Amino acid sequence: MIINKITITDFGVYGGKNEFDFKTTPEKTVILCGGKNGAGKTTLFESIMLCFYGKDFDDSGREKEYNDKILRSFHRNLSEHTVCEESSISIEFDISFDGKIQEYQITRTWQNNEGKIDEFLSVKKSDAKSNNFQELDVSIPNAKSWKDQHRFEEMDSIDKSDWQQFINQLIPRGIAKLFFFDGEKIQSIADDNNENKYIQSSFDTLLGLDIVHQLQKDLGHFLSTISKTQIKSSPTPKQKGRNSTLEQLLNNAPNELDAYLKFYTRDQLLSELSIEDLEPLLSTHEKLEKDIQEKDTICKKLKMTLTNVQNELLLTKEKFQKIGGGYYKKHEDMEQTKENISSKIAVTEKEIRDLCSTELPFCLISKQMQEIKNQLESDQKIIHLNYEQEIIEKQCNKISSVLNSESFLPEISQDFKKSIDAELVKILKNELKNNDSIQSTFFNLSQLQMEQILTLIENAKTSTIDRIHELTNSYNVQKNALEKIDLVRKIRPDVDEIKSIMDEMENTTTKKGKLETELDELELKLSQRKTQLGILNARIRSCLNLKKDHDKSTSSEKIAYSVLEVLDDYSQLLRKEKITTLEENVLKGLGILLHKKDFVHKVTIDKYTFEVTLYNAKGDEITKNMLSKGELQIYATALVWGLAKTSGRTLPFMIDTPLARLDVEHREKLVESFFPRTSQQTIILSTNSEIDFEYYKKLEPFISKSYVIEYDDSKGKTRIRDGYFGKNEGEMAVEVL
Repeated sequence: MIINKITITDFGVYGGKNEFDFKTTPEKTVILCGGKNGAGKTTLFESIMLCFYGKDFDDSGREKEYNDKILRSFHRNLSEHTVCEESSISIEFDISFDGKIQEYQITRTWQNNEGKIDEFLSVKKSDAKSNNFQELDVSIPNAKSWKDQHRFEEMDSIDKSDWQQFINQLIPRGIAKLFFFDGEKIQSIADDNNENKYIQSSFDTLLGLDIVHQLQKDLGHFLSTISKTQIKSSPTPKQKGRNSTLEQLLNNAPNELDAYLKFYTRDQLLSELSIEDLEPLLSTHEKLEKDIQEKDTICKKLKMTLTNVQNELLLTKEKFQKIGGGYYKKHEDMEQTKENISSKIAVTEKEIRDLCSTELPFCLISKQMQEIKNQLESDQKIIHLNYEQEIIEKQCNKISSVLNSESFLPEISQDFKKSIDAELVKILKNELKNNDSIQSTFFNLSQLQMEQILTLIENAKTSTIDRIHELTNSYNVQKNALEKIDLVRKIRPDVDEIKSIMDEMENTTTKKGKLETELDELELKLSQRKTQLGILNARIRSCLNLKKDHDKSTSSEKIAYSVLEVLDDYSQLLRKEKITTLEENVLKGLGILLHKKDFVHKVTIDKYTFEVTLYNAKGDEITKNMLSKGELQIYATALVWGLAKTSGRTLPFMIDTPLARLDVEHREKLVESFFPRTSQQTIILSTNSEIDFEYYKKLEPFISKSYVIEYDDSKGKTRIRDGYFGKNEGEMAVEVL
């Protein structure tokens, strides 16, 4: 089966008509739909099962819950404040039927009839001549022969009342749900360690044995009705002895039914069964079926009660939040937050004061500060020249004394030295006269003071003003946060009321826990009863076989006995064969998905309990607690994939949020090895935090089409566009989970 197109009209967040073209090629088998949380991925995920199976789209099958769901799903036009009166989902798909590829269109439409749902189903088949879809009906055009007429009636002439049955036969729901799985289902299987229950609930449907079981039950009822009239009421001596054993069990067993079950289902009694055992076996069978029915009814009531308690707990939590319970619980955190903010405000205030008392005033007169800087630099030059003058005056006599000494250039005459001295003194005095014209300093400041002022002027840049703006903005934010905390503390709710609601929440949580425990125990007992029923059926069949050999049966009975034997053999052989296939497929899936090479070497599944056991290459068992969280999710994914593969059906895989809890290595395995090769069509619904730029590039060669599902806040509806977020690394933002 290949899904060609999905059309969602005014359903959920999808306002108006929205079309997804999902056609793929053998080389490009992946359809990638990206969307953030709340954009409509879950609605798209559920739309296929809703369109195909209506109220039976999930396992609950409750009419009221289904109607409420559809009522909530009518699109709401936020701009006009109206709710649509009609919604629909349509699917076009190719499926191999009678050796040919046929294309069908299934459309399910819902209308709001004053709070009640009117549902309409349409099944159409593509007509090659007109290239249009034509509705299936009861007309039979020009049948040439009875055989042709019969084939046409079977294929195309289906009354409207049988359309849903036609869909169920075409695509059985029990098989279809194996191919549509989300991260939540995988997480549930991985966390709850209930994979055996999941396999058990899917296996017989997967094999088509649910129909076989119904036939066996009908045949058993037919034979038991006949047998009850033929069995003699008087017990044989052997039966009397067995009755004494039964009486002992009745005295010791907790109830009569458990006594009968313990007696009639013991393996060692199998060879001792006689025809006389049939009547009490049938009686026990009737009691057991009644007990199963009663426990099943109690289970359903407990589930409803549990749902009500969960809703009650949710309402109590909402009430707790509304009256400020969250603030009450976080009171100490708020006190610490207030202290931290107060400390930050103090630091910010000090920095603002420091800037205002030092650099800020100078920033306001930058032109004048430049003039002061120039004058200070001029004063520094004047001081420097004055220092030079003092040095020359002090050293002038010393220079003359050195020049006139006998030790200085003794070969030169003394008169010549005196002339040199006179000329040199003359030059220096002329220089000193020039220096006398230099003005005195403008500021009467020391050299150190001038250096400090120049440093201050240099630091007083425009960046100081920017820093002041930044600090004042930060101060306002901190101050507002502090005021909010003070306000919340002032309106802190009444402690007694808070504690009352907390007690109510605790009581409801305890009640919920007790209900869950009671439900688990009851489901376990129910499962045991069903197992006992299977064993009891085997005992009854053994007695029926004895009776068949003992009495002369009618031809109808003989046929019924033969059919029962064939069905039993068929079921056992098929289970054995398919469990072996399932073990191989699960092992193959683990080999593809796990990043540890040859970590799991063998997989076994118990044919009675469906318990899965993993082994390493040494033959040692790998228990579930030895697996990491990511490996558990990979294990659950391989299990679901293995079941789907074992069904032998070629249906599309649709996977919602597949990578949420996986580490990098397992994500790469899924992207590189699993998604491209898992099916002839794989539809992935992902956020950009799962299939990011890196994984998109690895998956791109296998992508036939990609879409982005975006919720438009301004219009209050989801829109679809081609592509996948940004195709450049910088554009593909990663969400923080």
